[in-house]
Amino acid sequence: MAGSIAATMSEYVSLEVDEGVGVIRIDRPPANAIDLRLATELLQAIHDAAGRDDVGSLVLWGGERLFAAGADIKAMVEWGPDEVRPSVDALGAACDLLEEIPPISIAAINGWNRLNIAARTPAGTYRAARSRAA
Repeated sequence: MAGSIAATMSEYVSLEVDEGVGVIRIDRPPANAIDLRLATELLQAIHDAAGRDDVGSLVLWGGERLFAAGADIKAMVEWGPDEVRPSVDALGAACDLLEEIPPISIAAINGWNRLNIAARTPAGTYRAARSRAA
């Protein structure tokens, strides 16, 4: 994005702001599967965007080919309840915060989407999906 300012850069999630539009990008190849780290980074990026005066709207984007595969089932197979709960809680907190913050938020969905955050559509939150989005 021309003239963008990187506000949050972490391993799997980034926030860039350009002319009042914040773009939170999820980038955990190959499928943007959600684990505790990604969920925590997503929560932090939403929190950072909410705290910025220069963010009037927020776009949540998973990339050109897919939005998110959902939970990291491969990792969760070997987890017990005490390991699953923090991931679920962090993602739930990110969803809740996205619903509560003042900027209008848009989930830009390309391809597969199994992420609950894009399915929850409160007032002021929109989903934009390409025709091939699932």
